[in-house]
Amino acid sequence: MTQTNFAYLAFDGFEYRSAAVEKLFYGAIAWYAAQGLTPDHVELLGKGYRQEYLTLDKALAKVKKQGFDTVWSVEINILSPDTSKFFREWSHSISYHKGPDRNQARAAFRPMEKGLADPAIGTLAAVFIEALAPEYGIGEDHTGHTGMALPDDPVSGQPIEWIDSNWQSRGAPARIWRKGVLRGVLPHNYLPAPVLTARIAGTTLEKWIRADRKRGTLAALDGGLTLWQAPPAQKDMIFLALWQAGLIYDEARHVQRKESPPRQSVSKAAAKSADKKPQTAPVVQGSIKGHKTKLKKRNRLIAKLEDHDSGAAPVLDADKYFDGNWDEFSLAPNGAGSGRPPIADCAALLLAIAARDEVQSVLVLITEMPDPEEDDDELWLSSDTVFILTSATLAEVRKWAKPLYPDEISLLGKTWPDAPPGAPELAPGMKVYSLWWD
Repeated sequence: MTQTNFAYLAFDGFEYRSAAVEKLFYGAIAWYAAQGLTPDHVELLGKGYRQEYLTLDKALAKVKKQGFDTVWSVEINILSPDTSKFFREWSHSISYHKGPDRNQARAAFRPMEKGLADPAIGTLAAVFIEALAPEYGIGEDHTGHTGMALPDDPVSGQPIEWIDSNWQSRGAPARIWRKGVLRGVLPHNYLPAPVLTARIAGTTLEKWIRADRKRGTLAALDGGLTLWQAPPAQKDMIFLALWQAGLIYDEARHVQRKESPPRQSVSKAAAKSADKKPQTAPVVQGSIKGHKTKLKKRNRLIAKLEDHDSGAAPVLDADKYFDGNWDEFSLAPNGAGSGRPPIADCAALLLAIAARDEVQSVLVLITEMPDPEEDDDELWLSSDTVFILTSATLAEVRKWAKPLYPDEISLLGKTWPDAPPGAPELAPGMKVYSLWWD
């Protein structure tokens, strides 16, 4: 049975404009207020903004003073009652991120008793559309992307992960919807004209949907998008029809590769990155024998980080982070299996970068830690951000990090006044870069 305790919106295909970020920021705050809610963790990133969570009042005071001209990332969240010192969880989250190849805006709420049927979700979607003018969007009200593909597609025989592969790193950046292609069949689909006019069964998709009420309903929205609400009970039937018509995104069909796929063998890429100094860091797999031994090592890391707890997310050297790390979803979990290389390849690439002469350190920001006293034996320390301290240029760092497919590569500066706990003092000539995955 589909669970409706979760609501999720995601919009793509809009240009970065500081005025749009500002409009979304104030629109989101007004939306929260209309629901009788007050955000308690607000983060703004940009020149002059440090990486920290602020109360709403402090965030409002800061943007009033500094403005939005340099802001490229915004999160407006409410902390979940289920959060702990090990896991920061949001019950409500609205975010905007500017990326090198793709800008993204999202909202996620748990619990949401009525799911997408709650009128407040439609109101929030209108806020996103008015502020950003996106070209495409989706909405879900269940856990997991079950509308992305069939469990085992009878046509291709391929599993769900393969059909939906690399949307984040290839499909969305290519704005594939301009060719009439969808990410999947979701409960809510915000469609542009090229998708509605795509051909299926001898007609357009718009006419095909309207021809049978079992295929859902269409409603024109401001901003040029049309909301298609697809009935969950008919999802598999609809998906199969669109898949056969070539309207469901699949990398092999729709995106011509100009380079090696993300899941390349890392040996050549790592060798190129390590051309100036041999890698001496420990090998990830096999460096610690036995899962119990790895757990002890993990727990020692957690204890060490807790001993120096300052309330801010700490960092670990990449070699310490990856030594014994078995958890495929520990780094950039949203990209695991859909663009980001396997964790062992990530380790090899980052350790090779760390071994370069012009690199001082590669540091992994720890965003979540499992509780050693709970039944979390399958989890390692989690992260969505890596810092590189180097004298290299941004172009060079982008080249090194390209096989990792981060969503954002940023130069933070030649100084690091807000360095996280565990970070070394920046050596002369070094600059701070960040790699971030959504």
